[in-house]
Amino acid sequence: MNIKALFKKVGIFSLSLFLLGLFCHAQVKAAPLIDGGIGVGGWASKLTGNLAYKQGLINLDTDLDLSTTKVAPKAWAELELPIPLFPNIRADMVFFKYTGSSTVTNLGFGDYIFNGSISSKLKLNQYDFLLYYHIPFIRLATANTIDIRWGLEGRYFDGYVRVSGIANGFSVTEKKNFSFVIPMAYLGATLSPPGVPFRVYADARGITYEGSYYYDFEGKIEFTLLRLPPMGRIFIDGGYKWEKLRLKKDKPINDFETKSTLQGVFAEVGLEF
Repeated sequence: MNIKALFKKVGIFSLSLFLLGLFCHAQVKAAPLIDGGIGVGGWASKLTGNLAYKQGLINLDTDLDLSTTKVAPKAWAELELPIPLFPNIRADMVFFKYTGSSTVTNLGFGDYIFNGSISSKLKLNQYDFLLYYHIPFIRLATANTIDIRWGLEGRYFDGYVRVSGIANGFSVTEKKNFSFVIPMAYLGATLSPPGVPFRVYADARGITYEGSYYYDFEGKIEFTLLRLPPMGRIFIDGGYKWEKLRLKKDKPINDFETKSTLQGVFAEVGLEF
């Protein structure tokens, strides 16, 4: 993992979101019923499973050596609107990059059969846009201790898989680009025990369609570090996230299929206003 590049990317996120926070804070002062937050962090994610491009399934671990834990930078921003009929808005982004090298025999990928030493790379960017509502009266009935949310989310995937090595006596590189959107149902819950500086979150997203499916489960604990009246508070959080993806061949990527899992711990720092 290139630590310098990682921190450079996180630094860019941090500066961008800090400026966004200042802008949003100015808007909040003009419209005090609007709440929101911004945050940056890292997800120590491990990729496992298999994929196929034009040929048979190959293993992400034993064939491509991509199942190592990598820290993926992530960032998010959220706005809660005061008008009941208008949904609240959250946007997330996370960037994955896995590289590996291995020795294979008759590994089929794309238009080639690879033998001997290969190098592989998988790059994946995820961009989320969530519209959600709070279930009415739950927070009021529990004195703001419990909050239940529901909504609809679109997740945009953009990336590629690349394999380089010897095929038919020649040094070649085969690459499969992909970009697609998965719509999902969303359900979330928050527990805010009175008199303590932490909250517990649980979120679930998912969809299944004609044999393909995608599930995303996340749990975290959030701690308040510093309160900044009247702007809000600074917090840190940490938790575990698990994603399971099954794409059948040609749905939605031509000549491509996968059954893979992303999972691991994550940590964030954020500002709530």
